[in-house]
Amino acid sequence: MKSRQIPSDVALLLLALAASWPLVELTSSSALVGPALAVVALVWFGGAVCRFTHRTPAFIVTAQLVALAVATLGVFVAKGGSLTAASVKATAASAQEAANTSVAPLPAMLGVLVMLALAAGLVTLVVDYVGGTARMPMLTVLPVAAPFILATTALGDTLRARYFVAAAIAWALVVLAASFAEGSSLRTGLMRSLPVFAAMTAVAVLTALVLAPSVPQRATPALAEGGAQGVNNSVDFSETLDLSKSLNSRNAAPVLTYTTQATTPAPLRATTSSSYADGVWRAESSGPFTDARPNTELPNPGAEDSMPARTERMSVTLNGMRPPFVAAPAQLRAANFGSANPTFRVGTNNGVPFLSQPAPAYSVLYREYTAAARPTSNERAGVGGSVTAKDLDTATLPEAAKQRITRLNQASGAADAGTPFEQAVALQRYLRTDPSFTYSLRLAPTRSENGRELDPLSNFLETRRGYCTQFATAMVMGARQMGLPARVAIGFLPGTERSGTYEVRAADAHAWAEVYFPGMGWTRFDPTPGLRSGAPPPYAPDTPTGDSSASSSSSAPTSSTSTSSSTSSVRPSSETSTSSSTTQPAQPDSDSFPWARLLAVLGGLALVALLASVLPLAGRRKRQEVTRTASTDRERDEGAWHAMLWSLRDLGYTTPEGLSPRATAEAFTRDNPEPGTTVREALERACSGMEASRYAPTTGRSQASACDRVVRAARDEASWGARVKALLVPASGRAYLTALGRRNRP
Repeated sequence: MKSRQIPSDVALLLLALAASWPLVELTSSSALVGPALAVVALVWFGGAVCRFTHRTPAFIVTAQLVALAVATLGVFVAKGGSLTAASVKATAASAQEAANTSVAPLPAMLGVLVMLALAAGLVTLVVDYVGGTARMPMLTVLPVAAPFILATTALGDTLRARYFVAAAIAWALVVLAASFAEGSSLRTGLMRSLPVFAAMTAVAVLTALVLAPSVPQRATPALAEGGAQGVNNSVDFSETLDLSKSLNSRNAAPVLTYTTQATTPAPLRATTSSSYADGVWRAESSGPFTDARPNTELPNPGAEDSMPARTERMSVTLNGMRPPFVAAPAQLRAANFGSANPTFRVGTNNGVPFLSQPAPAYSVLYREYTAAARPTSNERAGVGGSVTAKDLDTATLPEAAKQRITRLNQASGAADAGTPFEQAVALQRYLRTDPSFTYSLRLAPTRSENGRELDPLSNFLETRRGYCTQFATAMVMGARQMGLPARVAIGFLPGTERSGTYEVRAADAHAWAEVYFPGMGWTRFDPTPGLRSGAPPPYAPDTPTGDSSASSSSSAPTSSTSTSSSTSSVRPSSETSTSSSTTQPAQPDSDSFPWARLLAVLGGLALVALLASVLPLAGRRKRQEVTRTASTDRERDEGAWHAMLWSLRDLGYTTPEGLSPRATAEAFTRDNPEPGTTVREALERACSGMEASRYAPTTGRSQASACDRVVRAARDEASWGARVKALLVPASGRAYLTALGRRNRP
């Protein structure tokens, strides 16, 4: 009998692995695979060994919890953690911060890996308990659903089919292996499992439809909505950016994919805005423009070729953005947007390309300033060239916002910095690193002053809570107040790298500041805290280097790391077609993931699974009540007969109590005319065996197998509805709970 249990335990391991597999999608690398495998294997092994040695369910669960704790701590230490209270607390806090401020897939940091490995272990424990310890393999579909819900909700997109196929195959193996352990045939296992699987699938679909409105999903970024998954969708950009709005869009589909050799890819800019009024930025796509052709040098307003910079190439292999917008790094040197765009327009003041036709694939060359880049002059630029009056305008700010911007410049040290460039660096550093600022897509309630509500920018500076739009706006207005031309850039973070290809999702949409300096032109600064925005530009680090003033001068740098100004030919890597379907505009950044609500939903599902298991577990206890106290062969035979009678009642058959085996068989045939020949013959053999067990001088062969054959034959002939009822609401379970209630009455 032990040998028949081994395939069942192996199938449970496969199901636990298949159920935990979707969790790998929640990290940005494959670093979770090893830790998750170790935790899953150790938890499963603890349960399998305990069942093999016939331990009680309570002992098995306790042993698996200990194994889970040991395995999780092992992952923590193996990945560089220290077993001190302070280290554990800091790791947990970093994991929580990553979950609240990052878009899935999460960064592969220590806390995230430990958290997801622990989740894989918990899934394994529940799957193993339901399918192995409680011996209810068909109900394992309930705990298996939890990681699928978690991954799908966090990613905001449907998982690939391979995850569902693997889980379905593993579940089928668990059911078939359980049938084998009971001595049933393959056909019997299939006939028993398929109707239940169909019923469970229907229940799961209905549950998903009911719970869908309340299941939390990650919000999509600003100004971008839609996706480029395959070529079925397209992405549009909004013309406005509202500081007063929390983010609640729910689409996190892919926008584009690209390849690059750059060590640190640059953010992808789609447009800029210099016009701010009443808490709203209005993106600019109406000119003035310069006409451009593929593979020709593009204008970079105000940027000198001698500025230290690297030249990088980016090849977009799948693009879902709709014209006129296209995502590309700033400081473009050349671009090729495919045969559909033999010419294109470039913004005269911002260098942003605008297209007339979709570009399913395209390539660009761009410059990225190095850490040595500095302005060629410490003079503040005035209106002229690519700098407009809007880039210096603070007149549209309410007086309350102006006062708070003044205090921001003073608190950051920007107002007292030596050069304009140092002022911008100090302002960015303060907004990125000062702990009083909190990154969140849920804005704080609007405060009032002198009986009037604060404007959106003032409310952000007062509550110090916001997302990239608020941080970028604060820096732009702080720079303008110090006489520095500044504007907001809108686009995407570089995305997530997978096997050499970067994928940019709508949830990667982002806003940052651009400040104009002589010689550098419009220069990127990112004041959003680093966990969301990544590393700052190399020329504006988060920590002072002590030499920034020395690096600034009134003339061009004496040495340059810039690459040749000649333009390489750039061509798209492929041509694909894209759909013209449109979507509604969104807002930048992604939502902090509402883990509490998701855990509430998953906790509700776990509670439903627990409640659904009450009657089956009670029924099992009722059927085994005689066997549990048996100490002789005759008593064990009586236990098998008792379990058989209750199993028949669970399937809807009428069986009398208190009669001899012969009388019981006769009554069964009389009261249940529908059983077939197989059931009646099996019952006749079991009856003969029980008569020999009860009345013969010595006991013979165990009657357990004969009684099991009666139950299997009856189950095979029962309708699928009767089998589902016997599984979920058995009569034996109701009888056990009723008797238990009577015993507990005063």
